[in-house]
Amino acid sequence: MLDGKYACLSSDLDKATGTPIPVRYRNYLKADGSISWPNYNGFSLDVKGKPIMAPAFLKTGDLLDRYGESGGTFTSPIIDHKVIPFNKRGLSYTEGYQNYHQYRILQDITIENVKFDYDNLAYKDKFILDKLMKDYKFSLDDIATPQKGMIDLVFGSGGGIQIKLGTSVSWYEKLGLIKEIK
Repeated sequence: MLDGKYACLSSDLDKATGTPIPVRYRNYLKADGSISWPNYNGFSLDVKGKPIMAPAFLKTGDLLDRYGESGGTFTSPIIDHKVIPFNKRGLSYTEGYQNYHQYRILQDITIENVKFDYDNLAYKDKFILDKLMKDYKFSLDDIATPQKGMIDLVFGSGGGIQIKLGTSVSWYEKLGLIKEIK
């Protein structure tokens, strides 16, 4: 559906607003109108077609950023105060659609720190996180080992670096691993 501001609106709904997510081009959509997200989470592939990823080894003081609210799992590193440009991120929507956020790593993201912070969650939060881990098949080990790699050419852009967190940014915040700074 054309709306004048974007090339078209997808049938996917923004979790925060309940409104259709705009995309820059119609060819970013499947036949049903939903966004045609890339395979392998958008990571570049090796010659055998496997995603090229490595542990991110996030350390205290490292900076990350993302477009979109804290319910997502994709971030990019800020290296030497340099932000990866929007057009290197492989996003389907226009730059102004999602809010920009920056985060600081508050403690090394290791299995020891993740387990310690998990053990110190409020009972209600621990119950919710346990259910999410069961339903979405991830673990504390996944939270402790975010994956980093080159963004493949998707949605007409790519070439930047992305970090796929083991769960949403909001859970890293709740665990006390990261803090939004901008």
